[in-house]
Amino acid sequence: MEALVGFLQGISGEDRDEAELTEAEQDQLEALVDGQQDRPATWAQNILCFHYGRCVAPWTGDGGEPKSLPRVRPEDMPGPALSLQPNPTANWSVAKVRLSSDDATATLRVLDVTGKSVASYRVTGREPQLVLDTRMLAPGAYLVELMSGAEKLASERLIVQP
Repeated sequence: MEALVGFLQGISGEDRDEAELTEAEQDQLEALVDGQQDRPATWAQNILCFHYGRCVAPWTGDGGEPKSLPRVRPEDMPGPALSLQPNPTANWSVAKVRLSSDDATATLRVLDVTGKSVASYRVTGREPQLVLDTRMLAPGAYLVELMSGAEKLASERLIVQP
């Protein structure tokens, strides 16, 4: 833990924050927390994952084995995806979208049970997040579709509560 604190003090002393690490510093931080399971190591791993996409699955149990693959990088992730949180909701929901490429554009459509489009949002970028205002929607089930032209990339059911 002292080495981690010293490392971050050095970065801070140079008037930088954890989002401005060089690749060598990222490697150094990763080496400092490798195999560690305490809170500081988890915090440092969160920095590496959030800012640099250098993510490691959480450790579980006494055996020190990861829950899933030891390293997950954004470029290794499968194609388009869509998730809605919170769901069910009453006022709003955040649509987290992952598209296949940086220059991809798509449309997020909200459909009622009859298939009628009740809202539409333009999606740009590789991993955008959109806030869906559900206050205008009647309570019930809706289908949220991620579309690229006429192709459906992903879909999720959204429940709107009164």
